[in-house]
Amino acid sequence: MLDLSLKGALLRLPAPHGASVGTPCLLKIILADKETCISLAGELAHIEGENAGLLCRSIDIESITHLRRLIEMNLGDASLVERELATLIGA
Repeated sequence: MLDLSLKGALLRLPAPHGASVGTPCLLKIILADKETCISLAGELAHIEGENAGLLCRSIDIESITHLRRLIEMNLGDASLVERELATLIGA
C-alpha cells in the first residue's frame, strides 16, 4: 500500500497482476497492535503500471473509526479530517 485515505487507497500490485478497472477488491489492513483491522470493500478505479487506485464503496463503522484516528494522527490536525469526512459524506 502506497497511500490511504477515507476515499480509498493507492496500491502497488505484484507483476504480472492481470487486474483491470472495475475489479472488486477487499482491502484488510492489520495495524501495529496486530489486533486492529481496517477493512474496506471497493473496486479498482484506475491502474497505471504496477499502481492501482482502490475506490472505497463500503467500510464498517469500526474500520472507519480506526482509519479516521490513523489519518488524524498522521495529519496532526483534526479539522482536516473533518473536512475530508464532510466532503466524503456530501459526495
